[in-house]
Amino acid sequence: MIRKNYIKIVFKKELLDTIRDKKTLLINIALPVIVWPLLTVFITQYSTIQTLRQNERVSKVVLIGDQISAFSSAILADDKIQSIKLKDQFNWELDLFEVQEESKNVDFCKYNIKLNDAFKGSFKTVESMIQDGQVDAIIVQQSKNIDKITATLNFRLMLLYDSTNPDSEQAANRINNMLETVANNLINERINKAQINESLLKPFSYSINNVADQTKTMSNIIGRILPLILIFLIVIGGFYPAITMTAGEKEHGTLPTVLCTPITHIELLFGKYLAINVITIIGVAMNVTSISAVIYFGMAAFPVNISPMILIYIFLSLIPISMLFSAMFMSVAMFANSFREGQNLLTPVTLLAVLPAYSALLPGMKLNLITAMIPGVNISLLIREILIVPVNPEIIFITLIANVGWTLGILVIAAQIFKAEQVLLSGRTNIGDIFTLDRNALPVPNAQLSIVLFIISLMGTFYISGALIQYGIIYLVPAIQLGLFTMIPLAISTYFKMETTKVFQLQRPPLLAVIGAIFIGFTLFVSTNWFSSFMSPPESYEKLLLDVLQLNDKSLNVIIVFILIAVIPGICEEFTFRGIILSGFINNLKPVWAIVITAVCFACAHFSIYNFLPLLVMGILLGFVAWRTHSIWTGSIIHIINNGLAVIFARFKPESTKLLEKLKLSPYFPMFITGAVLVTLTGILLIYFSASKRIDSVNET
Repeated sequence: MIRKNYIKIVFKKELLDTIRDKKTLLINIALPVIVWPLLTVFITQYSTIQTLRQNERVSKVVLIGDQISAFSSAILADDKIQSIKLKDQFNWELDLFEVQEESKNVDFCKYNIKLNDAFKGSFKTVESMIQDGQVDAIIVQQSKNIDKITATLNFRLMLLYDSTNPDSEQAANRINNMLETVANNLINERINKAQINESLLKPFSYSINNVADQTKTMSNIIGRILPLILIFLIVIGGFYPAITMTAGEKEHGTLPTVLCTPITHIELLFGKYLAINVITIIGVAMNVTSISAVIYFGMAAFPVNISPMILIYIFLSLIPISMLFSAMFMSVAMFANSFREGQNLLTPVTLLAVLPAYSALLPGMKLNLITAMIPGVNISLLIREILIVPVNPEIIFITLIANVGWTLGILVIAAQIFKAEQVLLSGRTNIGDIFTLDRNALPVPNAQLSIVLFIISLMGTFYISGALIQYGIIYLVPAIQLGLFTMIPLAISTYFKMETTKVFQLQRPPLLAVIGAIFIGFTLFVSTNWFSSFMSPPESYEKLLLDVLQLNDKSLNVIIVFILIAVIPGICEEFTFRGIILSGFINNLKPVWAIVITAVCFACAHFSIYNFLPLLVMGILLGFVAWRTHSIWTGSIIHIINNGLAVIFARFKPESTKLLEKLKLSPYFPMFITGAVLVTLTGILLIYFSASKRIDSVNET
């Protein structure tokens, strides 16, 4: 049994010690408060000054060619372009230029060229001249020709500039606009001279309009950069506390003293983990608060509209990833024997933690069912999309659940590390030895095993669904229910030589409990529907769910659908969740907490934010029933009947909808609802009293 008082003592001790550390206070509190305002003001002022300087600067341009002076008047008219002459003139081998015939550029005034090798040296010369500040761009007259029919003189020009030099790039943009203006003016003159109607040359006109306003555009830019900065700050915030509480205590010799106290390794683990996580979350809160202050007080000169609610969403989305990184850092730092060694071990881990955050910068990366399961990537994309567009609640839910699942997995690994005293005391051990599975080491399931099975169920359900959903429920349901929820728990219990009947609670339930289960099964949907009304799903979601479960597919026999949707899940899910998972939690926690945590796992495994609350209520009830009767069969009866009614209502939706409408219009409808709730409560009481003698006798034993 995990004692929360001991965890609380360790948590307080570690938190106070860390708060006294000036380095932690600087990184998690002082740095965000100071850095964000200064950084925003500096970037804003610097970019404004640089933009003004860039706009005021006159571009220096060199004109080369015997007829290039024709453009001098256009340059003189532009006060931002200045024509200059080079001190050292050199001959340009213009005949070395060759026009590339297949040009993909649709602008008739532009063309693509390829250069002979002999001319590539001239490019290096121009690059050096731009780098030295002698010139910003060069216009070279490549060729000229006189049209025999119209007797007009046509030029072929080449603009040389350096795109890595801001002054040169600005000069190229100015020249490009100037040349286009000159070209259009000449075209208009020739059209007028030839007395040609201008509309003949313009079969259509068009305009390009960006529907995204300036605020949304700026939010898009911030949404690409902000996740990377925030995740980097989370990593830094948890880096030092994780080393201090593990390798730092080893170095100072305080950890062996703690191990001499009457505290279990798991209690020590959770106390330290909570302290690291709280410190990291404080750092996250300070950063988000500082960003809010910058926006609220208008320190940023760029237009951005981020509501307080969006900032709250960003903060809440960062909590699961901070939990994940805290667990990961603590697990790795435990192998170090000194602070310096801890830094060396965690440096590559921090790199792995930060790299996924770059996904928000990549074009084409979107938050979907696949990226929502990848830690780091999912939060970066979620923050970016929160700032730009409304995000599907289902995707948000899957993202948060995925991060919680990864966190639990790492905590299970951390628990194995904390159990190994050779790691806690010296850090010198083989990692393989820590995770060696002794068949006699686990005679009964524990909370750690329950968490592992939940993670397997969570990830397995997601990936198996993605792989088999296209083949329909005939393949999908057996693979998940029989393979994932039945065979894997059974294989684990067999490997560790557990007593299957007790672990999975396969005892026969009392007759009174069976009657109570039938009462509950036929009336539970009334209560769960009331809970689902708090977050009712959109019609499109309901239609999608019906299509996925093939409840609208009339070609599939209703009996087969009933077996696949009601019978198999009603047995297999109870086998896992109210069987081995509930048993594991009960062996380490109080029954009430074991039932609630199992219910949360059960609701999360269905990957639906709309059905989360009714599934949670149903899971709590099924957990209570299994605990009270020492049998999963009682819960299976409730589960099968409840799912079976859902299948019938969905399969015969027109008829059931008409019946429901008639009931709602009937004056007896409130009595029907009240009666259904009373029947559910009667069933619960029957189960409670049917098993009272058995539970009392077990307690006496």
